[in-house]
Amino acid sequence: MKHRILPGKPDDIRNLILRKEDLAELKAGCSILPSIQLFDSWVASAMRWTIWIDKKVAGVFGCSGKAGKVGVPWLLGSELLTKVPEVFVIDAPKYVDMMQERYKFLFNYVHEENRISTRWLQWLGFKLKDPAPYGEFGNPFRYFYRAPNV
Repeated sequence: MKHRILPGKPDDIRNLILRKEDLAELKAGCSILPSIQLFDSWVASAMRWTIWIDKKVAGVFGCSGKAGKVGVPWLLGSELLTKVPEVFVIDAPKYVDMMQERYKFLFNYVHEENRISTRWLQWLGFKLKDPAPYGEFGNPFRYFYRAPNV
């Protein structure tokens, strides 16, 4: 399977079919429709990309925040994304480093049940706090962060 990462376009988010773990994470955080949450993240982000695998949208990711200060990285993907590990092993560190250059301190929350994302974040050098109630429903999420030189 061939993959490419390109600057994101608004139509890309319409063509993403979320993997069940990412969909569950969005639903666990609040009652806003997942498609609206994705759109809001997209619009708020100065940095955003689309992962293409075999001419299909396999994932979208980006980072919002205040340049030079704090950034909020995010990634949502389809089941197809988990079938191409090189996206994570080769490409992900480069993009996280680009986010870190722009925002210095990165943070967000990951649903405790989203094991693939949790392992991936740790591999990328993010520190994760213990699960705690978060969001509208108080479901268990883990705060994660990465500071310069982590």
